[in-house]
Amino acid sequence: MKNTKYFVRSYATNLVGTAYGDTVSFTTAGLDTIYITSFNTDPADWVKYSAAGNNWTWDATNQVMVANGYGGTAASSCYLISPAIDLSGTSGSVLTFESWTKYTDSGLATPVEVMISQNYSGNGSPSSATWTLLSCVLPGANSFVWTSSGNVDLSSYHGNVYIMFHYSSSGTGSADASKWEVDTFKVVGY
Repeated sequence: MKNTKYFVRSYATNLVGTAYGDTVSFTTAGLDTIYITSFNTDPADWVKYSAAGNNWTWDATNQVMVANGYGGTAASSCYLISPAIDLSGTSGSVLTFESWTKYTDSGLATPVEVMISQNYSGNGSPSSATWTLLSCVLPGANSFVWTSSGNVDLSSYHGNVYIMFHYSSSGTGSADASKWEVDTFKVVGY
């Protein structure tokens, strides 16, 4: 069961996020929150698109987004895509989120990829848009540990962007489908 996560702004200019005993901090002088969600409700403004197999779903009990190909009818390829996030007028921006995984997909080295697009239409299949892989920290296979993404630098992007979590499974059974959860998604900018 998901523990309560919280953010505290200190009197200095640090934002400290605490999740399961792990502390991540970064300087926030002059930073404004551009977009934030903790997935406390099913996010109607996010696109959940399945190209094959299972799809991303909202877990109401734990209040997280979940992708899990286990028990599906085919290997999964599904997408969780943020609404348009306007980075206009920012001179620098940072994405942070938390992710968690259980089980191992021996057929895939990277069951989840995080990408960004500036030309996605905002609905439907992401295949016609251009996506760039973002460098972020993800948990190790079958780790059962909530892991902070680290500060994902978005400073080279301006205007509307979309952030996508692409989940894949190589199959539908044990050792070829892992379970992934995403929570506490936040974009801040100068």
